[in-house]
Amino acid sequence: MGIDIITLYKECPDAVVKVKVSDIIEANRSLISEAIDQYEKSRQELDMTELMTGQEVEEFLGISKTTRERWSKPDAFGQPPLLPKIKVGWQVRYKRSDVEQVKVKEDFKYGK
Repeated sequence: MGIDIITLYKECPDAVVKVKVSDIIEANRSLISEAIDQYEKSRQELDMTELMTGQEVEEFLGISKTTRERWSKPDAFGQPPLLPKIKVGWQVRYKRSDVEQVKVKEDFKYGK
């Protein structure tokens, strides 16, 4: 007889439940395994040669770190960032195609 843990929590938030330590360990292993699988899948989907570091973006666009960081945030009206960033593990990267679009927009804006 399986009980949905979420339903139990909603109906009896102060309930005391006996659980075997081995069941907790198995549940944790399952969650960790699933997280690793999702991480690996997302890494495989990214073509790392199509990603640029912040410094590469700054050099390519001829902008400062401050400008790059400002362009990587949504604007005051909630519009998406001009230069969206991608987290790859602990690192921040930028898609080359996004950077090239910014270059075209900025060149057009300033008549280059």
